[in-house]
Amino acid sequence: MDKKIIFILLIMSIISTDASAFRDKTHVELNNESQKKIGTTPFDLNEFLAGSLGFDRGIKEPLNYSFNFQFWSFQPISAGQILSNGGTQEDETPRYFSHFHDGLENFGLWNRYDSALLWAQAPFGGQGYSWNDARHYYYIALTSPTTDRRNENFARTLRSVGQVMHLVEDMAVPEHTRNDAHPFSPGIEIYIENKLRKDTNAFSGSLAAPFFFDF
Repeated sequence: MDKKIIFILLIMSIISTDASAFRDKTHVELNNESQKKIGTTPFDLNEFLAGSLGFDRGIKEPLNYSFNFQFWSFQPISAGQILSNGGTQEDETPRYFSHFHDGLENFGLWNRYDSALLWAQAPFGGQGYSWNDARHYYYIALTSPTTDRRNENFARTLRSVGQVMHLVEDMAVPEHTRNDAHPFSPGIEIYIENKLRKDTNAFSGSLAAPFFFDF
């Protein structure tokens, strides 16, 4: 077989496995917006972190550090940034294959990968950043005797919550609710990304107030 044809088939096979949904910037902005107090809802993440967990700077409290080669120094990563970054980290390969849920058949992509519903609720240690992982890290953070250990697990908690939020956000993309792997981004993803490119505050005030249930 001609080498050019083999090369084209190889590229197409790689492209056909693309299963990501919203672009990274969209997920980050959605997670950013969720940190703000919405309307008259009683919950405010910033106030909760400051008032209940002792984060003096609320969502701006530094919990982790990353090395910045531009400034050749370690730069702080805030609680809010960690939550937002979870929106992109959930799309790391091969995690995005488990971002689908067929509500009619009740299974994941190609009936081969975990449904997003099960992936989000995987047992602690199963996939690393599920809702149950978040609960475990949160418990460890609350009961750890040292500041470093607490901050490490608070960071893991927020990252896990950010990644679970990503899964919820993906359910707004039709392809992800009908097991339709899309090698080329569907229109809704391009539309949202273009909207953000033109207006970085496009999501401001656009998220509906969540419901709270009294158990």
